[in-house]
Amino acid sequence: MSSQELLRGWRKRSGLSQRRLADAVGYSSSYIGRVEAGSTLPSKALCFALASVLELSDRERDELFQTVAMDRRESRKDRARVRRALLRDEPTEPIASPLDVEEAPAVSRAGGACSRCSTSILPESRYCHLCGIPRTSVELVVRREHGRDEGSRTHTRIKAYERLAEASLAVGLNLEWAEEQLSKAIDMGVKADLPTEDLVSLFVLLGETWLWRGQCEHGGRMVRLAEDGLRRLRASGAPDEDAAAALGSIAALGHRLLGNADQWRQRVHECSSQLIELPYSRQLRLPHILAAEVGMEEGRDEDALDWLRTLASVAEASGDRAAVGHARLTEASLLARQGKGQEAATMFQEALAPCSDAGDVKHEGMCLYLLAEQRLHLGQLRRAKTRAHQAIEIMEEVGHKGYMGLAHWVYGIARYCEGAWQDAAEHYRTAVEMHRETGNTALQARTLVCLGRALLNAGEASEALSCLQEALRLARPQAPTLVCWALAAVEEAVSDDRVFREFVRQADEDGVDEAAHSVQSIPAPSNITQPARRSYYDEFTDSIPDHGWLWEDPMGDCLYQTGGGLDIHVANGRGLWDINLSAPRLTRQVEHADFAVQVVVGCTDRETLSIGGILLWWDAANAARLERGSFGRHDIAFIARQNRRDVAIGRGRLETERTFLRVEKRGTVTQAFCSSDGGEWYLIGATDFAMDGPPTIGLYGQGCIQREIHPGTFPEGTAIRFESFEIWTA
Repeated sequence: MSSQELLRGWRKRSGLSQRRLADAVGYSSSYIGRVEAGSTLPSKALCFALASVLELSDRERDELFQTVAMDRRESRKDRARVRRALLRDEPTEPIASPLDVEEAPAVSRAGGACSRCSTSILPESRYCHLCGIPRTSVELVVRREHGRDEGSRTHTRIKAYERLAEASLAVGLNLEWAEEQLSKAIDMGVKADLPTEDLVSLFVLLGETWLWRGQCEHGGRMVRLAEDGLRRLRASGAPDEDAAAALGSIAALGHRLLGNADQWRQRVHECSSQLIELPYSRQLRLPHILAAEVGMEEGRDEDALDWLRTLASVAEASGDRAAVGHARLTEASLLARQGKGQEAATMFQEALAPCSDAGDVKHEGMCLYLLAEQRLHLGQLRRAKTRAHQAIEIMEEVGHKGYMGLAHWVYGIARYCEGAWQDAAEHYRTAVEMHRETGNTALQARTLVCLGRALLNAGEASEALSCLQEALRLARPQAPTLVCWALAAVEEAVSDDRVFREFVRQADEDGVDEAAHSVQSIPAPSNITQPARRSYYDEFTDSIPDHGWLWEDPMGDCLYQTGGGLDIHVANGRGLWDINLSAPRLTRQVEHADFAVQVVVGCTDRETLSIGGILLWWDAANAARLERGSFGRHDIAFIARQNRRDVAIGRGRLETERTFLRVEKRGTVTQAFCSSDGGEWYLIGATDFAMDGPPTIGLYGQGCIQREIHPGTFPEGTAIRFESFEIWTA
């Protein structure tokens, strides 16, 4: 029995109409009609929703998943058979359409005939459901002509492969198949001595296809491919600067996948220097985007915006709607990284239209995932789930496992915030599997931490600890913050301090300590060194301006109150990470290079989340902070920012309502401590800061809520209370 027959039977058993079922699962009734008619197959996310609404038993739910998987495999086999026959110019029998017109009269077969397989294309379908060729590619297909000589036939065949692959890449469907066509075309072109500019065009398309397939292993292949293309260009003397810039971008992306940060930036700078003098062409779309991304990484936000707005303008004038959508999507990502959540969400929404107009399914799915993530950061769980669900469907259709995993991760966080621990765990498991297949160990480790937390809440402690142990093993040297995330979850899971210490000892033996850049995972009892003189003390009983404080609120949407302490109320999205430096802070100057600063931190009330602490600020590229609440309500973290790179130095945990935090700076060494009573102190971590002059010091609050750690909506953001503040100097 097929999946559509099963669903029709279960729906009738439940007494629901198509419209009522569609409303219950959050889809249109026409889409549910297509699912029941068999013209489209339900995604995993929709299967979960249907199983819940139709109240399927465990056996029925398993049967649904198995049947859908079998139907999907058979559909792929049919499309592959037709493609192989088409490329051999063999006649094919039309595959019987699964469409039941009487069951779903709203779905019409009046979409016209596919010029490759002579069967109908459904108007609602993104691609021909019979041969698998994207709808937008049907007009681009070039039938192989039988020329008078072998060279003519070869050239026509190469063009056919290229245009089919180009159309497939444009919408993001059948990328594995597109890779096969381009590889064949390149092999034929090399043997037939194809003109260099034509061959390089194939190289660029293949590089972009590898990029969108999302496999980390393709990094080296992309670099080698681009270098080969550039050598051919130089040897031929062809003045194809567009192709050179595009190939340079492919090489840059390959280096980024390989983790070669210096080569990645160098390549992008070389490409961007060529762009200024070149008229726009489709091949220059990617170099513009990468120039903006490197600008973001280097803190040149205005330069990044200039690149993106220039691209949107020239692409609009050239009729390249896909490039317009890509430019807006990247600009929205920049706004999101700056902490401008609502503006970013609006821009992501605007990016959807040009992507859809151009039939660019891959960027449409990417945009939906990023929009879902942004809604999540704003505490809008229902809207986040809707967009994540849509992203999952599109990415399953595209076959991009990297973004499929990310979309499942966001959906899982939304369900986690709703207290649906098991459902969240299922989505996290899917995401882990996707990242495992793409070879992205950093995302795999992060998702395993989320899975561990969901399982802990579901009461499955043994499996949870196994997930967290694997996350620690996978954490790379460049991910010490991820190690802190995992250790915070482990310490929260085990109530016995001795058990936690044994867990950490075992992890150190497995090499986690080395991978964590010597992250201090357990606070060490320590004696503090008190400087000779307390130069400043404040319990915030009076107004702030009377005591030399400076209030900084970059986004203008946070506030503070004094009187029996200092309360800082922080809006969602305000942070001190990456290029998001929007957290509100109260700072003052310190005249001495060596000093100690100490505060007492509490909560404004039991319901409100509190994140914040002590800030040492030299400039936007260099700072240090000791904060409570980021990795858990009672977790304490010491984080350093050097040359715009944020790194967790150490962490600890104190289950108290009032926490004493202390930072000491002596020479180039900065140390962080915590205490539950101000008498018995623990060292959280230490780092070197070889900076000229003393920093500005102060207090801050954070509104960047990691909802995979803190389940909830928190629509009002966070609030933190500082009971006292004191500075000691020599």
